[in-house]
Amino acid sequence: DDEGTTRLKVYYSKSVAGEHWGDLESLPFNSDEYSVAHPCLTPDGERLFFSSDMPGGSGGMDLWYSEKENGRWGPPMNLGTSINTEGNEIFPTWQGDNTMYFSSNGLAGLGGLDIYRMNWDEEAGTWSEPENIGYPMNTSSDDLGIILNKQGTFGYFSSDRQGGQGRDDIYSFIKTAAPVEVFVYDELTGKPLKGVTITHSCSAGEARTDEDGIARFEIKLNTCCSYTANLEAYDPNTKEGCTAELTDVPVLVEIPLRRSVTINMTGVVYDQRSGLPLTNSLVTLTNDCDPEAMETVRTNEDGSYHFLLNRDCCYKVKAEMQDYLADYREDQCTKGITEDATLTVDLHLQPIKVQPGDSSLTTT
Repeated sequence: DDEGTTRLKVYYSKSVAGEHWGDLESLPFNSDEYSVAHPCLTPDGERLFFSSDMPGGSGGMDLWYSEKENGRWGPPMNLGTSINTEGNEIFPTWQGDNTMYFSSNGLAGLGGLDIYRMNWDEEAGTWSEPENIGYPMNTSSDDLGIILNKQGTFGYFSSDRQGGQGRDDIYSFIKTAAPVEVFVYDELTGKPLKGVTITHSCSAGEARTDEDGIARFEIKLNTCCSYTANLEAYDPNTKEGCTAELTDVPVLVEIPLRRSVTINMTGVVYDQRSGLPLTNSLVTLTNDCDPEAMETVRTNEDGSYHFLLNRDCCYKVKAEMQDYLADYREDQCTKGITEDATLTVDLHLQPIKVQPGDSSLTTT
């Protein structure tokens, strides 16, 4: 135009008998008023993604798509503000069954244009949140135009980073990491849990699970990591997952979470003869989950005691006091408890000394 801006348009041509190309045909939404650029087709050829600064976008170049209708391309649709920004979203590339890569200088990144990826959920009809693929693919310079082989293990991209031959240079890469998907679900209902924070032992990074309860990582080949899931109102849990040789099939790590519950054991230690509570009686707690572990408390002025119990254990509680025979209860179990609960266990100690003038107590 008069200001020296070249407006881009997208054309297509059909091969004729595999021998030559037919006439160029313009997309119906090309215009002299804005650019249409960077076309990308889905594998079935029924959906076309592209970049454009046409009216109705978020600013700069946005990502748009068009679907075939009776053999012709329908009206363009904007991918929305969860993807498009006031900056530029350009160079879309379709990968595999449901993944798109593109570059943006409007999303949070390392600087300049960075490469992002997102996944399409066909059933829900929604995109996942764009994910920055990180260093060394992305730098503070412009990084754009990625293309991968079918397996996603090798490819090329362009960058004007330092060390190149000029402006935008072509770089190749080979992946040395394997995809890992961590699936987190409610142990009781089996439903996926969204917003779970996942950390792992192989780096300081973290991720959150999406609507499907999945968090995604790229982990170095032949590496085992411990993945820990944390969510408010649930007990944390950790599972191990190991990568092997390079594959495009993600390693699946499943982590069930239980809702947090508080299980108490309370009771009162009584004098069996008088029926009065005993102060300062020694109460000992052991369990079958950790036979070596032992907890002890002294009863209060009202003869009461309290312990906090773990899930899925069976406990033995024993009360002792000088000049009394000990009393205990076994098989106080917390297995199967899914809500806050209190186990009440009263204990009765029998005196071993006959009180003066008391002929009703016989001891051995």
